[in-house]
Amino acid sequence: MPKIALFVLSFLISAGSLFSQEKTEYVCTPCGRDCDNEIHYSEGTCPVCNMPYIEKSRVKMHTLQPEEVAMIISNNEDYIILDVRTKEEYDGTSEIEPVGAGHLLNAINISSREIENRLGELEQYKDKKIIVYCSHSHRSPMCSQILTDAGFENIYNMAEGLTTFVEKGLVNTNTGESLLTK
Repeated sequence: MPKIALFVLSFLISAGSLFSQEKTEYVCTPCGRDCDNEIHYSEGTCPVCNMPYIEKSRVKMHTLQPEEVAMIISNNEDYIILDVRTKEEYDGTSEIEPVGAGHLLNAINISSREIENRLGELEQYKDKKIIVYCSHSHRSPMCSQILTDAGFENIYNMAEGLTTFVEKGLVNTNTGESLLTK
């Protein structure tokens, strides 16, 4: 009798592993809000930001804090810096915060509204590390995901955006000079 019970138990355990499947994890398309961190187990739309859920495995961007970005720029590390704000924000002529700040040194400006249509301009940087930023880190995560979906593999989103960068008074860590320009 114990042999039969052992056999049945072993059969049930092995049969259970045959039928159990890992559930696919979904997250909302990155939008820079807290809902980016919520896991869902079916397709759908995020009730917070109205972005469609995508498989979590598709989200491959890295996050850098403003202080880390300041160090990278200060040390002339080999990164491309992509500002996805409007031209007016980039130029420092917009009334959107941070008012009059301009942009990070050597940043390329392609607005979040234009990014999908202008991917060809970034093709030459496909193998480079790209830091993406906006004013508050809401547009930049979406653009980072667009770049990832287009085959860019080294995408870094600056958390908190340029507003926080400016509020913290971040400067060149080697010279003390501003890392902003207009």
